Amino acid sequence: MKIESGSFLGRPPTAAISSVERAYRISFPKDYLRFLDTYNGAVPVDLCVEIDGHERLIVFFLSILDRRVDVGEAWVTDISTTLAQIGARLVEDSDKDKVGLKLIPFAALFGGDYLCLDFRNNYAKPSVAYWDHASTVFQPITSHVALSFGEFCKGLGMA
Repeated sequence: MKIESGSFLGRPPTAAISSVERAYRISFPKDYLRFLDTYNGAVPVDLCVEIDGHERLIVFFLSILDRRVDVGEAWVTDISTTLAQIGARLVEDSDKDKVGLKLIPFAALFGGDYLCLDFRNNYAKPSVAYWDHASTVFQPITSHVALSFGEFCKGLGMA
């Protein structure tokens, strides 16, 4: 996959990854962690994914940042920053009183939508879902994209 020069923010520190996992009570799949090693915060060049028969442009991949260092403007791509903005619209009504999240965004799409790791059916092996920004609080609108993050990457020719 071709990315814009200088857009990769570097491999996220293990402590930063662990902090996100603890905060949202999830464990990232190994294939996603390998992906972060190369594409943390990266901006792909003309990369689209097909969702419900429509091509959607991936604007950037969300990042995991070490909050102890100056990250400049990179904070806008951070998973935790994104969750602070849209988190309530990612939670289903039945889960609103529980701690943790079951939808974790990993890529921003053109138009304000996101691709998410979807832990709703399997905490050990999340699927990939499309999240529509028209979602309201405690009523996320999602569509299935792939059975796993690895399958998602294969579909983009990244296997």
